[in-house]
Amino acid sequence: MSTPTLRSLTLLWTVLLILAGCDAAGSMDDATDEDLTVTAEETAASVATALAQETGGTTDDIEDVARFAHDLTAGSKAFSRDCTFDAAAIWWTCSVAFDRSGNLRSRTYERTYRVQFFDADGIPQSNYRVGGVPADSLTFTVLEGSGRFSSPRVESSHTILGTPTWHVAINDSVLVMNGSGGRAHTDSLTTNRATRVRDASQESTLTDIVWVRGDGIDTGTITGTHEAEVVITRLNGETATRTLSVTFEAVFEDGTGTITFTGGGERFNGKAFAFDLMTGALED
Repeated sequence: MSTPTLRSLTLLWTVLLILAGCDAAGSMDDATDEDLTVTAEETAASVATALAQETGGTTDDIEDVARFAHDLTAGSKAFSRDCTFDAAAIWWTCSVAFDRSGNLRSRTYERTYRVQFFDADGIPQSNYRVGGVPADSLTFTVLEGSGRFSSPRVESSHTILGTPTWHVAINDSVLVMNGSGGRAHTDSLTTNRATRVRDASQESTLTDIVWVRGDGIDTGTITGTHEAEVVITRLNGETATRTLSVTFEAVFEDGTGTITFTGGGERFNGKAFAFDLMTGALED
């Protein structure tokens, strides 16, 4: 074999070894590497955490609405609540604190709410029940709020954005809610391959959320946007940053919830995930 041919083969073999070495190391520039991909499933899990009841999510605030559709001069056994009445504005401002810790899960949150009751003519009234007649509706505004949730694999903290306001129709044991809101949240997920830290902003719109006293959410829809930056750190210390912006629709029916992505490209659009309304865990 001629010398030029040997040199060419040696150069080719050297290039192949370099490429193989890059693949073995899992180059952070390898966009097809599964470790570095932000999936629809993990994004749905983040959306669900921000919606679920036991994580301090949006449905937890929905449950608070139901608890506040009562006489606010009474206390609450469910959480610490301190309410003051503004006679001039005819509304209540309530500070709420909740803390529940266990061996595997813990949840804490604080909120400041404004609650205003209305009679059948839309006129503000001083409490849920006046002259023995219950309010026909109420407005529920989250003035500020924050919280934290932890489980064996997930750590999550959140801050309420803006002043989410919901309008609530009251019909005996049924409440129907409409409104919008937002939250910033940080989720840290640890697997046996990497740690993934997500900083997200989630805006949502509630449409005809039906809450049945004693049973919880029956039907309704929450649509929204989820924008996030995800920092992925491998066990060897290498890091990569991914950004995403998706839209979603969460549909509630018969006590179950399903998140469907309605935008975000081929990896997201149309993908659907059922989740547990209480824990936020995705269901098989």
